[in-house]
Amino acid sequence: MVMAASTADVVAAICHAKVRDLPVGVHSTGHGYAGSSTGGMLINTSNMQSLSVDTSTGSARAGAGVRWESVIAQAAPHGLAPLNGSSPDLGVIGYTLGGGMGPMGRTFGFAADHVNAIEIVTNDGSLQHVTADSEPELFWALCGGKCAVGIVTNIDFNLMPVPEVYGGPSSFPRRMPPPCFTRMATGCVRCPNPPRHPLP
Repeated sequence: MVMAASTADVVAAICHAKVRDLPVGVHSTGHGYAGSSTGGMLINTSNMQSLSVDTSTGSARAGAGVRWESVIAQAAPHGLAPLNGSSPDLGVIGYTLGGGMGPMGRTFGFAADHVNAIEIVTNDGSLQHVTADSEPELFWALCGGKCAVGIVTNIDFNLMPVPEVYGGPSSFPRRMPPPCFTRMATGCVRCPNPPRHPLP
């Protein structure tokens, strides 16, 4: 196992594996761990914790080991929110490139819809900075298709202007749903800011 702490570590590990013809697997936050490195090299990116939030542009840059909870902690005080899922423990990159759609998806779409740039170490060990303009086909393949062409080490994405979020679970007795759902829908419409979409 290689405990990568930087993009340079990932480049070195992939080049080493290529010379020795070893299959490479990647492990970040624990989700999607499927034994892909059996008989080969496992590159763990959980130590790649670089994170920056630019409040002037409403954007963020996250390293391969960053979880949503860290992004939320930096963005929320500025009235900004990432398009994370229901669990703040998920990794930013795996969730985003795997087609993640969270509670605010009905208003803002998929997390991958708001990616600006992707830094990836491809299977041949080369480092690429990919955008929709520079490498449109690769960018399209990465945004929603996860990654079979290398290891994503950093991702740049937009944050949403969401100063307040009203949420919480709603439970109703099984035999009296109509009036309860009417009240819930009315309450959502009265919320002072969008999104106003109740989730099933």
